[in-house]
Amino acid sequence: MIPPLEDGVLPDGVHDRTFEEMTGAFGQIQRSDRRIRLTAKMKDHLDEARRSGLVLAVIVDGSYTTARNEPDDIDMIVVLKPDLAWESLRPFEYNAVSKRMIRQMYRFDVFAYPEGSVEYDKYLELFQHVRLYVEYTNEKRRAEDPTMTEEQLDAAIRRTNEAIALMCSSFVATARDRARYKNYYPMIASQSVSEIFKLRKEIDDMIGLTDYVAEFGVPMTNEEIDALADAGSLHPDANGRSSPVGEPTSALS
Repeated sequence: MIPPLEDGVLPDGVHDRTFEEMTGAFGQIQRSDRRIRLTAKMKDHLDEARRSGLVLAVIVDGSYTTARNEPDDIDMIVVLKPDLAWESLRPFEYNAVSKRMIRQMYRFDVFAYPEGSVEYDKYLELFQHVRLYVEYTNEKRRAEDPTMTEEQLDAAIRRTNEAIALMCSSFVATARDRARYKNYYPMIASQSVSEIFKLRKEIDDMIGLTDYVAEFGVPMTNEEIDALADAGSLHPDANGRSSPVGEPTSALS
């Protein structure tokens, strides 16, 4: 049996269940047939994964496994054989493990890593303790009260930074093991890279940095200011002092 949800999400940990048990708990109609359609897509992907012979297990996460009435999608870790020969993947095998191909065909967020790899361990930790907290509590907060308290904002930033740290560690591990993945290194590494950028943007949005940059632009670095000064491209302000282009100027009374 699927354990009872706690505040709308599963308890921490990996819950080893059959496909039928999982879909019995999360694949039923609520306000619409959204869960039914997601379940059908997931079954199609799992059938393809089984045919490839490369996949040992699939760990399902995301808003599909929460109490949310209209889940966005399904997040998965595809657990690959540890001795997978990347250089000899055939097209149908590639389709079963490629994040980009699975996204195109099924609209799932998938992270595929060999069992026992550092990357697998990092994503497993992310899925168990961080990802659902950030996704579900943010969704619940938006629905109930769009104004975040200082404590809620601090908690959301802390959790998201924890996720970024895990993804950075995953990327470093992939880069160190680049020779193992051969020509598939960009595909494997892109999983962590895209997640890092996504999570960083979430923090930018939460703290208002996105709005600031849209209105005022990105402040110049010291190196850029020095380069402008060396090139003589500084504009004098009302007091005759120099101010870089894009910086506010003021006059002393």
